[in-house]
Amino acid sequence: MMAPYTIAHLKLAMTFKESGIDHFNHRLGVYLTNTLDEGVKEKHDLFSFGLVEAISEEAKSASVIKNDTPIMVIIGNPPYSGESFNKGAFAMKLVEKYKFEPGGVEKLREKNSKWINDDYVKFLAFAEEMITKTGEGIVAMITNHAYLDNPTFRGMRWHLTKTFSSIYVLDLHGNAKKKETTLEGGQDKNVFDIQQGVAIIIAVKNKTKRKDLANVYRADIWGTRKAKFEFLLGTTAERVMWKNINLKEPFYFFQNTDDTLEKKYSKGIKINELFLKSSIGIQTHADATVLAFTEKELKEQILSFYQKNIALDEEFDVGKVKKVSYRPFDKRFYYEDKKIVQRPRLILSSEMDNDNLAFCFMKQYAYEVPYSYSYIANTRIIDRTFISNKGAAYFAPLYLYSNGQFDSLNLTKCIPNLNLELVKKLILNIGNYKWVNNDKEKKISDTNVVSPLDILDYIYASLHSPMYREKYKDFLKSDFPHIPVASDEKSFWKLVELGCKLRQLHLMEDPELSHLTTTYPLTGDNLVDKVEYRGGRVFINDLQFFGDVSKEAWEFHIGGYQPAQKWLKDRKGKNLTYEDIMHYQKIITVLTKTIEVMSKIDQR
Repeated sequence: MMAPYTIAHLKLAMTFKESGIDHFNHRLGVYLTNTLDEGVKEKHDLFSFGLVEAISEEAKSASVIKNDTPIMVIIGNPPYSGESFNKGAFAMKLVEKYKFEPGGVEKLREKNSKWINDDYVKFLAFAEEMITKTGEGIVAMITNHAYLDNPTFRGMRWHLTKTFSSIYVLDLHGNAKKKETTLEGGQDKNVFDIQQGVAIIIAVKNKTKRKDLANVYRADIWGTRKAKFEFLLGTTAERVMWKNINLKEPFYFFQNTDDTLEKKYSKGIKINELFLKSSIGIQTHADATVLAFTEKELKEQILSFYQKNIALDEEFDVGKVKKVSYRPFDKRFYYEDKKIVQRPRLILSSEMDNDNLAFCFMKQYAYEVPYSYSYIANTRIIDRTFISNKGAAYFAPLYLYSNGQFDSLNLTKCIPNLNLELVKKLILNIGNYKWVNNDKEKKISDTNVVSPLDILDYIYASLHSPMYREKYKDFLKSDFPHIPVASDEKSFWKLVELGCKLRQLHLMEDPELSHLTTTYPLTGDNLVDKVEYRGGRVFINDLQFFGDVSKEAWEFHIGGYQPAQKWLKDRKGKNLTYEDIMHYQKIITVLTKTIEVMSKIDQR
């Protein structure tokens, strides 16, 4: 039994006992137990004495099986739960072995490895431990398929290949979050009524293991639920067209990658190396105190905090109030007090006090949707909210200022935050050009003069190419993105032009935003009560709506968010001001035009 006890389980145990089935040799070898628990502690009260006594005996019998009996076959369909309820010492210890880098020595270099605590991972870890203890056997389970190619699970994949002789994985796909389709673009449905894609794993351990790592084989099934059921019912393991997986360091993905494509991708320049300095954004650990929609709200929050923490004896300091980028198109007021904020990232964040821009990116993305984890900012950014709540958001200022003060008359006081040797490699193919260290030195009449801002715009367009995102999606999952080297002069300047357009749109500085593409026809209290999209209209309550909103704009992703939805949902319970209404209409216009610009990037 792969679940905690219920009253029904307890009554079943009592029925066994009352029927005289209470010894191993008198009953079928089936025992009620929670796999992820070492046993049930005996607790008696007046109302449940008989139930607890019965289940305690059941647990003891199961414990003998788990601890003293050789187990050679483990099968199951364990629960999938990212926020696991099985957090006991025994359950958590099971997955500790997966929280190491491949090799099993160094701790996993991961900012957040919580997905390894998922229930299905614990059951696989339990099964691996049981088979290891026996020395040989088979594990067959159907589980969430996330561990097959998620970088976080690299230690788990390596550990499984060290233990088993052969591993067969049948990926049944059906991931609604990824919006998976068949190879022909048709519907791909899940075999269960869940959003996570699933896979069958059959892991075999022989007593004599001849290789250091297991032979890993994989097959993929896409299509309708009916088609998948027909395949599973009508096929044996021997008849599946398994493909041998070439395990590669450092991630040991249970999938093959195109070697030619990988070589081409690797010729690009890693974004974290192209910028001299970058950092994770601000981590406040006190968002409710130091962040607010208005400066008035922020002041009230800070004064309330100081009153509750008398030892600080502080007054509200307007000089500590900053604007920060909280989410796409969503700037908030932020109080930069080192006594409250745990990680203000002052050294690099202060670079944004000047007339500066920052390119924002992630090391790897949550890949429930296609890659869209690069963005622009002209203020400080808040980590784990700005691009995604599932990973660290990095920011790299375009310029570094030697004294922290911008001086428009003395441009030498700022330097480009770029590795100029790598910049040379990036634009090697554009012919003769003149480099300037500051875009303010560049004149409109200049031809083939390259500035740091041009490089930023080129990067921005490259990472917004739908073709690039699709072509290199497997590599974008696992590391910082690689920027492709410019192919020629014409292509470079076209991308600079399109990147500039995207940058201006996303910073809401584009002149076209004066022409809104949406309507807001009805007056009312503007209360955001419920957010719902129906027939090109975004309703905020029963009566009021924004009209002429395309489905593409409504569903468009920037990082882990759909801004057209998230911006409104974050303001649920609030009455929108006139400025809010205008701002939201501009968001829809930006998203609509972003889609148009992105389609042009691959047409150059």
